[in-house]
Amino acid sequence: MAVSNLDIVQSNVDECELLAVHNPLTFLLDATYIGTAPEVCTCEVWADGSLINTYKLIPYSDFLLTRRFCFVGDVILRSYMSDFNDELITEKTLTRVQNITKDFTLIFKCEATEREINITAIHGAVQYGEVPALLPIYNNENETYIGGAGQPIYIYFYNKNDGDILTINSPFYDDAALDYDEYWFTDFDEFIFKL
Repeated sequence: MAVSNLDIVQSNVDECELLAVHNPLTFLLDATYIGTAPEVCTCEVWADGSLINTYKLIPYSDFLLTRRFCFVGDVILRSYMSDFNDELITEKTLTRVQNITKDFTLIFKCEATEREINITAIHGAVQYGEVPALLPIYNNENETYIGGAGQPIYIYFYNKNDGDILTINSPFYDDAALDYDEYWFTDFDEFIFKL
């Protein structure tokens, strides 16, 4: 028996590396083999350059010359993350939220074949039916944030590189009216209506 290839087959890894760990987070690994199907595949969990632990994957299904294994990672990864707290900050400021993310390297092994992926686990959740990859946050796609009058609004930006500088350079309106599509209500010359 010989494993010739390992492949992660679901989209939560290909789209972006920012993955929510407060929902089910499962990695499906296809082990393509010649001869007899592999019985055991493992996943090494690494963080900060150190091996944390090694886990056996669950044999999930079989296809022609491919055995699919499953690694249920949400509880495991979450257990290695520190707690975090939102902190009250002054208006129109950016502050790094400590411990909201943690970088992991997952090394999937089946016999002599390996497949390594890097992920950033985030204390976050997605809606039922959505994938764990937080693509809108990863790409900082949100343009408009809405909140109650006199209440704080937490706006999260993803910044993979600590050396990058994030700035607030868009206008801030505390009394803008919203249109039917939840964007600012404007007239023909883009004047923003205020409440």
